[in-house]
Amino acid sequence: MSDSYSKAVDAYKKGDSKKAIKYFKKTISILDKMGKLKLKGEILQNLAFSYVLDGQLEEGIKAMKESVLIFDKLKLSTKVVEGLAYIGALNYKKKNNKLALKYYKEAERIIKEKRLYNQCKEIEADICADLGSVYDDENNFIVALENFNRAIKLYRKSNNEKGIARTYLDIGLLNFHQENYEAAKSSIIKALKGLKRFNDIDNIADCHLILGKIYREQKNWGSSLNECEKALKFYELRENKLGIAESTLGIGIAKGSITGQEREGVKILQQSLTLIKKLKDTFLEGLCLAWIAKVKKKLGDSDSVKYKNMAIKKLSIIGKEGMLAKIK
Repeated sequence: MSDSYSKAVDAYKKGDSKKAIKYFKKTISILDKMGKLKLKGEILQNLAFSYVLDGQLEEGIKAMKESVLIFDKLKLSTKVVEGLAYIGALNYKKKNNKLALKYYKEAERIIKEKRLYNQCKEIEADICADLGSVYDDENNFIVALENFNRAIKLYRKSNNEKGIARTYLDIGLLNFHQENYEAAKSSIIKALKGLKRFNDIDNIADCHLILGKIYREQKNWGSSLNECEKALKFYELRENKLGIAESTLGIGIAKGSITGQEREGVKILQQSLTLIKKLKDTFLEGLCLAWIAKVKKKLGDSDSVKYKNMAIKKLSIIGKEGMLAKIK
């Protein structure tokens, strides 16, 4: 068992998800024969992480569910809570908010019922923060803020400064979605200050991108450009394709809105469009096409109408054609 387990762990650390999956499965098969139930549950968690690393979210959920059943049978409540919270997070990632809420709420119920407050401080805080994001997605802003504030209180109890900083980022997003731009900016700047202490590249990149969007809404094109350029550098470090596409889009929009830089803006927007098409993100593609149409119209290009019609067609697929009115 130790040989297959070592190979699995080594592969996972190196980012070789397929090899990790292969050897974690082999380890589980050996543990089945040995009757090592608790260890099997733990390896199933590792298998779930490997599936997620490989982009197989549904398989990750299945593996984690199996581990939860084992830990429940063994009455290991803390491990059950961990598993349920992870399943909730994966469903949120899949944009299945209904199922995400179901698993988060079940995890919260067990913490309360079993009085696992001390054992599950960190998990409970993470669950509250994640619930805040789910409710934000559902436009239930009051309940979202309640959960974010509760998460911050819990993170403070365990001196988790990184968790606090990440939650301020979430609160910034919440305010941005409500068009409270100054409040959003204040929270994001607070988050950025904390995240820099931990060199949290992924969330630092997100902070700069959101600041770029805030400045865009305020038509502060110079600041928007600056923030999107910062975001792009961090996303490139992580090879984050969506982040690279969004920040490139932001750069193109900003340059396309600055007098004298419109032509360069169109060029960058076209580059962004190529990246977005590979991601198959309908909303971003429609948004990009709409901005190309706007800048081309400003430049007097004859094909601006073509891009506008393409934008309408793309955005209408997801019922977002009203977005064009904001870009005029």
